Amino acid sequence: MYDTLTVGKYCEKRDPNLAYIAYRKGQNDLELIEITNDNAMFRAQARYLLEREDLEIWNYVLSSNNMHRRSLVDQVIATAVPESQDPERVSIAVKAFIDADMPTELIELLEKIILEPSAFSDNANLQNLLMLTACKSDRARVGNYIQNLSEYSPEDIATQCIEVGMYEEAFEIYKKHNNHTAATDVLVDHVSTTFLARDILRSASARTTAIEMHEAKQATVVSGESQHCSSQ
Repeated sequence: MYDTLTVGKYCEKRDPNLAYIAYRKGQNDLELIEITNDNAMFRAQARYLLEREDLEIWNYVLSSNNMHRRSLVDQVIATAVPESQDPERVSIAVKAFIDADMPTELIELLEKIILEPSAFSDNANLQNLLMLTACKSDRARVGNYIQNLSEYSPEDIATQCIEVGMYEEAFEIYKKHNNHTAATDVLVDHVSTTFLARDILRSASARTTAIEMHEAKQATVVSGESQHCSSQ
């Protein structure tokens, strides 16, 4: 077993990739971070962070004082996390983004592994986290998530939507999951005095009218057939 620090230092100016290999082998975290920062080896650094599974190191590199943070985050999102099949490693990376208070970047990360095909696309906990984070920091995305995701917890997400005043989104969640009583409660308790309520109710009224017309037409057809049969 060679001294990875000695070998790494020797290789830094000669071949940064060899220095990276030495530091990775010896888990010389600070030296590895420095050599990858200095040589713009952010993909390698991102993969190392996933591999290390150490929140303390994650917190260090995701500090707002790190001038290379955005470059690293780009590679974590684009490469390191999507190519991982290890739930524990991904979970630690997600927690690190939460701890660093980076909701925008967290949404980017979660979208990458949920909206695009991956081993975690159908993970209920990650879908819940994505939707809850968006409710707090990027509301415009929530409607799309409601329509395109299916493994989240409807009650939890709808409750969060109501708490932050996103009543239309709560209504849509309940409607999608056929909880008509809860959907009606949202309209009655939270939306009934707003322009939004009138829009929703107008839409609901239009659907109801169409259903009633269809049912009336069906009844007429059935009645006509009955009379025809009787006359025969």
